[in-house]
Amino acid sequence: MAEQMLLGCELGFKPDEKNPYFTMSTHLNTIKATYFATPLPHTAKEIRNAKNDGFTVQNLKNELAHLGLTTIFPEIQNHAELVYSEVDKRKKGSVLRTCDLFDAVEHCQLNCILERRPTFKKFLHNQNGCHRVYGFKCQECEKEKKTSEIWKTFEPVDEATEDTMSPEGKKSRDVKTSESQKKSPEASPSLQILQEHKVTQKESDEEIQKKSAEIEELKRKVEENLKIAEENEKLVSEATHLIDTIAELKKEHSKQTEKFLDQISHLEYELGMAKQASEMRSGKKKKSHTNCASNWLKTRKECPSCNGTFLNSNRN
Repeated sequence: MAEQMLLGCELGFKPDEKNPYFTMSTHLNTIKATYFATPLPHTAKEIRNAKNDGFTVQNLKNELAHLGLTTIFPEIQNHAELVYSEVDKRKKGSVLRTCDLFDAVEHCQLNCILERRPTFKKFLHNQNGCHRVYGFKCQECEKEKKTSEIWKTFEPVDEATEDTMSPEGKKSRDVKTSESQKKSPEASPSLQILQEHKVTQKESDEEIQKKSAEIEELKRKVEENLKIAEENEKLVSEATHLIDTIAELKKEHSKQTEKFLDQISHLEYELGMAKQASEMRSGKKKKSHTNCASNWLKTRKECPSCNGTFLNSNRN
């Protein structure tokens, strides 16, 4: 999970560039998209305040565990001592404060990231920023330092130094130079170190090329996912528009149906009124047989003509 996120963050970095440069905003957007698309293995926690008398290395290790960083970077506590030492040297107060604890946690994470991503290490070295990460030991800086010391042994002696050098010193220097010249290039420790440096540099370049290919592949996948996301967003927008249109049509249909039913009800009412008026004009009345009326009155209390209740409801 963390490796995928770090691999996505490598987009836009130029590890071989040794001069400051501007990066494209699209690369930053891609990095943000990769970061937000990567779920965390646990709920994020806040850094706790340091004590009034500061904090120790063990306190720093405990805080790294409390924040859950040991889950993402199991080796993060191994960097605590070196980072703590650098933070303690750079503190501005008499004791280590909460802001120093923030710096320590940050640089512990940076060390873990740099150890996992050679591209970041080379980028940091070529931009002369190795000293900015507390506790970070740059192998390239160490090699350059050793190479510089080796070449100093081959530098010619200054004339002023030559004049002030004692006879014993000159003799000792001449003996060392003679012995160095007699040795073969393969036996020279300085040349061996240079050769090893070249081999290591070649391996590092091959590793960077491999990682660059992985970055390009990831970049292609991210661009494809962004394109798919844009298409999905377009489809969702169209579907939403269709749903709204259907809802409007249903609403309009409901209004038309209600209006139609009202018209039918009104027509039925008018027909009933017309029929009643017609019957009244024609003088038609219901006729009842005597036997039927008698049987009706034995079991019912309502008038068969108007359905009204008889005044004497107890009659038999």
